[in-house]
Amino acid sequence: GADVVTTLDMELQDVADRALRQSLTEQGGEWGTTVVMECATGDILAMVNLRRNSKGQYSEGINYAVAQRMEPGSTMKLATTILLLDKAHMSPEQKYNSGYGRKVKVGKYNEVADSHPIGTRNKPQIDLKTAFTESANVYFVKAVINNFEGRESEYYQALCDLQLDHHIAFEEFQPKAPYLPKPKSAKWYGSTLGMLAYGYGLEITPIQTLTLYNAVANGGKMIAPRLITQMRRNGEVIADFQTKVIKDSVCTQQTLALVREYLENVAIEGT
Repeated sequence: GADVVTTLDMELQDVADRALRQSLTEQGGEWGTTVVMECATGDILAMVNLRRNSKGQYSEGINYAVAQRMEPGSTMKLATTILLLDKAHMSPEQKYNSGYGRKVKVGKYNEVADSHPIGTRNKPQIDLKTAFTESANVYFVKAVINNFEGRESEYYQALCDLQLDHHIAFEEFQPKAPYLPKPKSAKWYGSTLGMLAYGYGLEITPIQTLTLYNAVANGGKMIAPRLITQMRRNGEVIADFQTKVIKDSVCTQQTLALVREYLENVAIEGT
């Protein structure tokens, strides 16, 4: 019998719904999710989850944002870049040969290619900013293997520190736990370190990805997503849900400045 006060903005919810329907229709997608999160508070202002039904129409499905565990792919490169700069202390000027679109063997176990040539045929050596801007798989696999081979446990723990190994909110939905393989376990293979570098071999939820990106937008402070602010009964507040800070900073201020610059460059010059 209690009233639940949510963070949702109905106007933004409508805009998000229409935008997601349009995008799914244009791409012929099976399902999709759109979430709008306020940086400073973690308030979810809009959350839309759609899937294509048997009639070919898009309708509300499961809460993919919270419950759909999936490989994050290239969105993982933000976490990778933070680890390379803060944990490996790699110079942003470090260059690696991109392979210029060819499949490249990296280390003993990984074969990887980019979706398009990066750099030039005569000068395929690229730096970190270019690699991030162009989403260069080869670069990130080389950088992670060169800097973290033999330090796999440190790499794993750093990903855990970014909250990628567990749910950070909405546990009441009882979604499947994120999957992040642990070094020396039966599910850690020779290729795992390289695969993690560009978002494969693990499964996390869209809300986890969003929370990390939101932290970068929020000056480094990681805030838990919030969907409910209060519960009331007969006009009286019976439960109050405050903004929750998960981490005061996900990286150093120097790294924060660089990754924000790189993210902006993706939109200006990238893919």
